[in-house]
Amino acid sequence: MSKSTSALGTLVDQKKEEEDQEKASAFSEFEEAVESIVAPKIGENITGKVLEVSKVSVFLDLGPYGIGVIRGRELWEALDSYSNLNKGDEVAATVMELENETGNLELSFKQASRDQAWE
Repeated sequence: MSKSTSALGTLVDQKKEEEDQEKASAFSEFEEAVESIVAPKIGENITGKVLEVSKVSVFLDLGPYGIGVIRGRELWEALDSYSNLNKGDEVAATVMELENETGNLELSFKQASRDQAWE
């Protein structure tokens, strides 16, 4: 093996090691970011942007917390206040369940409306 082939192999190894270190560093930063997200608590008011509005439910983008849904009695009892919602509107809701059957946070407009009335 010539000196140039050996040097090339060394350069390739160094580059691969640098890339591996960068990947490990990026993964470590990602893990730290994920661990720093504090899950909301039941009863806590949270704000989100409206993703979808239908007759039976409203879905909110809650950023790092995922997707939240307001439906059933929690939606109907606050319908007067929230009947003109549009995609992209920012609204407050109260966390009722951390995870429903579809993995979403279950939210309430009714409770959030009561809390705002007291403020």
